[in-house]
Amino acid sequence: VSDIDSKKDLILNNLGWGRLPHHFVAKELKNKTLVHLKSLSYDHPLDIYICRKKKKPIGPVLKHIWDSF
Repeated sequence: VSDIDSKKDLILNNLGWGRLPHHFVAKELKNKTLVHLKSLSYDHPLDIYICRKKKKPIGPVLKHIWDSF
């Protein structure tokens, strides 16, 4: 997301996780609405998907990245 308020709203609504400045979430950390994840373990496989609009032209850099998949 492009702004921190939207990111915080998504995280608070259980739609993801991410980094936020401590001062921005201090109240939520204190009342345990949010939990600080000190480290993330990648023991479990994670599926990652990429997509793009088929009819939208792409530049040479994106073409190279896309072709590498």
